[in-house]
Amino acid sequence: MNARAPEDLDRPTRYEAPQRRYYCDRHGSGGGCPGGPDPAGHCQESGQCTPVLKGGRWRCARSPVDGPPCGPGPFPDGRCGMPLSPCLPRSTPATLRGRLTRMALLLTLGLGLLLLSGSWRFDLISPGPVASVHSTLADCGRCHASAASGPWGWITVALGGGRQPEVDLLCRRCHDPGGPHAGSPHSLDPALLALRVEGTSRKVPVSPPSCGGCHREHRGREAVLTDTPGDPFCNRCHRRSVTAFSRDHPPFAEYGRHRQRGLGYNHATHQRKHFQEARLGDRVPGGCASCHPPDADGGARLTHGFTAACGGCHTEEIVGKGRAGARGLEFLVVPGLDLVALRRQGARIGEWPAAAEGRIPPLMRLFLETDPRFRRAWAELGERDLLDLDGAPAEVVAAVTEVAWAVKAWLWEIDRGGHAAVTARIDRILPDWPRLVGWEAIVGMMPVDAVRVARETWFPHLAEEMGLRRRGESPALPPALPPVTALPREGAEATGAGGAVAAESDGDDLLLDDPEGDSLLPAEDDPLLVAEDEGAGEGEASFPEASPAQLPANDEEWSLGGGWYRQGFALRYRPGGHGDPYLRAWLEVASRLPSTGSGGALFSHLGDPGAVGGCLRCHRAVAGEGEVSLRWHAWAPQAGERPFSRFSHAPHTAQAGPPNCSGCHRLEPVPTAPEKRPLPPVSGGLQAITSDGCAACHRPGGADDSCRSCHRYHVTINLPASRACSQLAPETLMRRCGAS
Repeated sequence: MNARAPEDLDRPTRYEAPQRRYYCDRHGSGGGCPGGPDPAGHCQESGQCTPVLKGGRWRCARSPVDGPPCGPGPFPDGRCGMPLSPCLPRSTPATLRGRLTRMALLLTLGLGLLLLSGSWRFDLISPGPVASVHSTLADCGRCHASAASGPWGWITVALGGGRQPEVDLLCRRCHDPGGPHAGSPHSLDPALLALRVEGTSRKVPVSPPSCGGCHREHRGREAVLTDTPGDPFCNRCHRRSVTAFSRDHPPFAEYGRHRQRGLGYNHATHQRKHFQEARLGDRVPGGCASCHPPDADGGARLTHGFTAACGGCHTEEIVGKGRAGARGLEFLVVPGLDLVALRRQGARIGEWPAAAEGRIPPLMRLFLETDPRFRRAWAELGERDLLDLDGAPAEVVAAVTEVAWAVKAWLWEIDRGGHAAVTARIDRILPDWPRLVGWEAIVGMMPVDAVRVARETWFPHLAEEMGLRRRGESPALPPALPPVTALPREGAEATGAGGAVAAESDGDDLLLDDPEGDSLLPAEDDPLLVAEDEGAGEGEASFPEASPAQLPANDEEWSLGGGWYRQGFALRYRPGGHGDPYLRAWLEVASRLPSTGSGGALFSHLGDPGAVGGCLRCHRAVAGEGEVSLRWHAWAPQAGERPFSRFSHAPHTAQAGPPNCSGCHRLEPVPTAPEKRPLPPVSGGLQAITSDGCAACHRPGGADDSCRSCHRYHVTINLPASRACSQLAPETLMRRCGAS
């Protein structure tokens, strides 16, 4: 330490060496000491006036640095005057502060231990009473993981060393906001949430917020735990800060028609076009509520079922009544072949009905393509017309031969194996089909008689031919029937068929003339056929002549209620009404097949607006990655479903009189020449709802415009009802099935 100036020697020093607890001071005089305590804690005496012999005389003197000049002296007793107070050690201010701090801490700790040792200790540290819904939880440990860790653990939590994940687990003992993903943001599978917010202004936080961030406790018995902090809490994770809905809320994205689910009903064409037709009469609904009744609390608008809302106009369309073409779906068809050209080239296909003129339909082709030989033959034929094979090369004839035997083999399998044969081939087409549809639906309850009568009619010798085929002895085409000559006039009239039925006869035909000249058919005056007048005999019935209206219905007309029937050289299935299980099953299977090849052809065939049943005229089909997800039901809120956005019609339709639905749901313009759409439009004929319409009421000073008035934090996304969608992974579910 530097020496002090002489004029400062009488001033006390406050120099505090950090490593020293004391300094030296002259008690009583207040003067300073030039030196501090030695290592032993003693102050070094210096600066006193002492007798000094100088020039033969004794004088009192001291160093100028030790103090002022000495006074007269020495005295007779040898002492010098103006003595200085002794230097004694004194505590530094830092030492005094330390003592006071320790005393205060000890006093505080003692008082704290005294307070915590009584029965009132929890009342003293409680931040406040819990809400009434938690009033039965008297034990703090039911909610606080650190309750059992003692005072030191409480202090640690109070200083920011909390155990929040453990606290959230305690909350989920009683509350289940999201099942296995309750601890994730929005209670969703992280993969599903990341896909849900992809391309939006939202982000996935690194760590999920705690339960207490929203549901704040200890605010009194009347506190509402669902009264969340509001918009600032939402903006902590969402990039775009929304200060007010009417000012900076992002525009709606197709809201009101954004759900890729439900029916493809076009409100615009029905309201502005179809409902204007006078022929519909009282079948026209009186308003939106005629088809969309409110649910129990009025929040959601439901949709009546097909019978109440659609059946009055569309039932006959589904069953094919009045349909110009065939009313049934072709399951098996004997294709028409150019038999003349095939005979000329020696094709060995066995017998084949000459009157067959059909083509192999998509459903039959799907079954046949399970045979690799048919696939190769079909690829060879391409788009060639099988009824025109004149001049066809040998490879084409060979391909036609393979196709013919594939058709026969398929009919033979069904005849012998029944439903099991059908499902065996379906196993090769789509092995997991039982997860999509039931056994009874996929085979359509096909009756044995329909198949066997068809086989006996079309190929009466099929058993023998298939036996030869298995032995490698394919039979050739039988020779053509000889040309039919004209029947005698009487024969033609008797058969009612002219020369188109009977071949040339030598007079020995049982259906024409009896060898003995006695006609087997009764004469015109035969009493068995002549009806007598009512008075001719008592109790005798008369048989009026049958009118055309009383003639038996053909197989297709007979099957008005649906089912299997044979028409010409085709075995068909006619839907029995709305929700036909057979058509629905095959649409589900076809939707799971690749869009190319026979699977895509079948789905296009079944999904065409003019197809049998016309299923996809109304039921939506959402295209995905190689698959199509079908929507069989109108949207309805599901139990446990909690989407991100919510809306209640009840407060918006509470005004007197009928609700004005068109204020929000505005119709699209109806095109003058509508395009042919194999899949129904997404919009439903309604324009998208804009945020401007909502902001007219929901604004500062008006209706509630906070985030939580329309959005939920805890979200539950239910898998669509389609069993196809229920098997998808989260990364494909959103795009393919439209879960929201």
